[in-house]
Amino acid sequence: MKNYFKFSILSLVFAMTGILFTSCDTESSEESIQETATKTEIEEKATKLVYNASGINVTEVSREPIAIKGVASNLYVSSENGIGSITLSRTQIGTWETFTMITFDTGQVTFIGNNNKYLNGTSGFYAPGFNSTSFSPINLFEIDYDDTYDAYGIKPFISTRYLLDKTECPQVTSTIIPIGYCISELGFGQINTSNGSSINERTAFEIINL
Repeated sequence: MKNYFKFSILSLVFAMTGILFTSCDTESSEESIQETATKTEIEEKATKLVYNASGINVTEVSREPIAIKGVASNLYVSSENGIGSITLSRTQIGTWETFTMITFDTGQVTFIGNNNKYLNGTSGFYAPGFNSTSFSPINLFEIDYDDTYDAYGIKPFISTRYLLDKTECPQVTSTIIPIGYCISELGFGQINTSNGSSINERTAFEIINL
């Protein structure tokens, strides 16, 4: 009988020890999960773009892959791999036609190209390019929706003019020999009847989520 009680007591001790260890393991696992979640949250916050200088205070709220398509030309914007200016010259979306659009808490945006550089919204008549290695006011854009074209006007923060399709194709005349392709250029300056000061067929662009 004594052996039976002794065995029962030992069994109870082992059972309680097992429960204790199981409880500790569960708590340890929960702590590990919580620690991992906190670490991930911190890392996510650390990747957000925050800029506070030159009178601008913006904080990133989202970033997504996009493509930009001209309404007038039905062609896609290409980064040209960051060499020179962007063009409006592609019929399909490839690596050079895929951008990251970062949206800020102000509603403004910035664009990053496949070369991991920011789009430079150069003021004046010059064509923009993906050539800024760090973010500054020249990389900040406003996007204005126009329901007439179901598209957007893209305007640099530092400019009063929208991104403009300046594409020109050679005309066949007695003195001009056509060269077989169009000069596909984007900028903010004068072209034909459009100067980029308002949203029209030449300044309207589709922003396509990928």
